[in-house]
Amino acid sequence: MQGTEIQDNYSCMVAEIGENEIIESINTQTGQVIVKEKDTRVSDIQAYLNNTDDSTISKVEDTILEIESNKIKNGGM
Repeated sequence: MQGTEIQDNYSCMVAEIGENEIIESINTQTGQVIVKEKDTRVSDIQAYLNNTDDSTISKVEDTILEIESNKIKNGGM
């Protein structure tokens, strides 16, 4: 093509992302990477258990133990 110029501009950003973090956005003006905690729902589960009777908590614990036991029996799946 006559009269056109191609320029390749590359930028590289390095950011430390923690194990339980994900990139939320990148500020293109400052180059800052904004991260947030992964949504593990741990706080939701903890709030639920804090507001639940002991019988229900026991059932939840039994269910979790059964699931983990099945994972082990199935080779970690």
